[in-house]
Amino acid sequence: MVTKTATVLLVHGTFCGDWAYWKLAPCLDERGLDWVGADLPTCRAADTSVGPLDDVAYVRALIDAIDGPVVVAGKSYGGTVVSGATAGSSNVKELVYIAAMMPEADEPFQKTTGAAMTPEFVEGMRFLPDGRGAMDPEVGAACAFWQATEEDRDVWRRNGSPTSFGRDPSVCLGGVGWGDIPSTYIVCSEDRAIQPSAQRAWAERATHVIERPWDHSPGSW
Repeated sequence: MVTKTATVLLVHGTFCGDWAYWKLAPCLDERGLDWVGADLPTCRAADTSVGPLDDVAYVRALIDAIDGPVVVAGKSYGGTVVSGATAGSSNVKELVYIAAMMPEADEPFQKTTGAAMTPEFVEGMRFLPDGRGAMDPEVGAACAFWQATEEDRDVWRRNGSPTSFGRDPSVCLGGVGWGDIPSTYIVCSEDRAIQPSAQRAWAERATHVIERPWDHSPGSW
């Protein structure tokens, strides 16, 4: 009997989109791995009517549409999304968190997220008239892509987009998948966007922890 290899589902963070997999996707293709890239609604929204729970529902739909086992990887804010989207899921076999938020159920994660960001990263954020958050391209490059090549930082500068955080700052996840599903947390100790100390605290909730001297976007993912 042939065992089906798991499909990898990639979930990006704030201010990004499915373009964020431009360097990772070819690596998965070379290894013959099936993969699906999320394009989160909050990063495509025109205003704040779309929020984190819409991202959770969107990713859950992607998971449910995959035939066979799934490994779900979330980077940065994507960790919040995959935590909620995998709650109660039967076909998700592993969660991977890359410098990612890993909230508990019923935790107001926007408050937790704010405390976890570095002061330099926070200084680059501003709110647009429509309420969405935006990141200064140069601050984002300096904090989240500082180990990347200038060419890779230009990909961020060209494609970074505003993000809707929704209209309810107290929003929480009703359940989280990492309580039942094995998880690996990758701590990026040279991160200048999300404090490594916050990552290590979240990593205590994971089954397995890896720490590497990487920035917020290892391999420019």
